[in-house]
Amino acid sequence: MRLLAENNPDLTILEADPGRLVALVTPTELSTTPAYVATVVEGVGSAEESRWQRSIDRARSVAHATGAPTVAWIGYRAPADFTGAVHADPARQAGKELARFQRSLHERFPHSRRMLIGYSYGSVVAGHAAQDAAIADDLVLVASPGAGVASASSLQARVWATTNAADPIGIVTGPLGGVHGPDPSYPFFGARPLPGAGRLPGDHSSYWESPAFLRGLGEVTRMKN
Repeated sequence: MRLLAENNPDLTILEADPGRLVALVTPTELSTTPAYVATVVEGVGSAEESRWQRSIDRARSVAHATGAPTVAWIGYRAPADFTGAVHADPARQAGKELARFQRSLHERFPHSRRMLIGYSYGSVVAGHAAQDAAIADDLVLVASPGAGVASASSLQARVWATTNAADPIGIVTGPLGGVHGPDPSYPFFGARPLPGAGRLPGDHSSYWESPAFLRGLGEVTRMKN
C-alpha cells in the first residue's frame, strides 16, 4: 500500500483492507472545490491487488477528461472471474457499501455534483446502489451486462450508457434482457447515449484509452439538463 501511494503522488487513500481499496485521485491542476467529483466502480477481478494500479490509472484518465477529482472505488470483493459474475448477490451487497460511500463523498464535497461510473460488473453494483437513493447526479453505465433493473426510470440519477461495437459483453445481455437485465446501451432501456461514444469500434477493455469515450464523460459534466 505504501508503494502504491509513493508511485502515485496525486493519490489519497480513503479506505484500505485486504482485497479493498478506495482511493481519490486529484491531479494538481484540478480545483479543490470542483463542480463535479467522480467515482469509478470496476468489475471482475478488480479486487486483485496486482490490478489496483490499473484502476488508479483509469481514475486519473477520468479526472483529466472531466476536471473532476475521481475515486477508484474497489470497495467490494469483486468476482474473480466471469463465472462468478453471473450472480447478483455480490452486487447487491456491494451496492449498499457504494451507497454509503457516495453519501460520505457528498459530505467531503458538499457543493459538487457527483458522477458515478460503473464499468462491466461494476455497473451492476452501481445500478443496485442507485435504485433506492439519489447517490449520484449522473450515472454512467459502461460495458454493462445489465444494471439490475428493467429500465433507467428505476435509477435515481440522470442515466447514460455506452457499449463498444466489438464488446463481447453482448453475449450475456441484449435489448430485451440478460443475466442482470437488459443492455442499458439500447434505446429501449431509456438511458441517454454517452455523447459521441455510441457503439465505438473497440472491445471490452479499450474504453479507458478511447479519446471519444473520455470526451463523452467530459461532455456530461458540462450539460445542465
